[in-house]
Amino acid sequence: MKKRADIKLDPSKLIDELKRIIIYEIKSDELLKLNENFYNMALNNINEFANKEKILKLLNIIQYIRLLKIIEIVFTNKDVSLDKMTYEERLIVDEIRRIYSQYIVGLKKAPISVTGESKNKLVLVVFEDEVPKISTENISLGPFSKGDVIFVPVTFVKNIPCDKIKVEEI
Repeated sequence: MKKRADIKLDPSKLIDELKRIIIYEIKSDELLKLNENFYNMALNNINEFANKEKILKLLNIIQYIRLLKIIEIVFTNKDVSLDKMTYEERLIVDEIRRIYSQYIVGLKKAPISVTGESKNKLVLVVFEDEVPKISTENISLGPFSKGDVIFVPVTFVKNIPCDKIKVEEI
């Protein structure tokens, strides 16, 4: 199948074209490049078609599959060319990124409090960026590269820049 799907408004071929897009989206991890106005072009002319309900169902399936891929792309920081997305999909990406960045900013501002009971608690730290050697009064670790993983006491985490790690409680 071609790498770009320009919707054809020929009633005899539209349903087949939508099915081909669905098959591609299911089989491929990549997004198929759709025309920026793909959904609008289909919806603006839907009244001209006899199988309106079937066309709407197929469009909904396409949206669902693509949104799942887009959400995965956003949350795993995969590179994707925005020109493969429709205008509406790019708006969704922008909004998800805006909301997610607010969440991350809030996490970074949250103080790490350590009570007597949790001082010995271990956490899993995943480094998302390079971090030089880290030293505390009891221990010295590092340097760390992106992707490195360590188990450390929760008290050690407050010595690591928050924007360079992901912390998981154990």
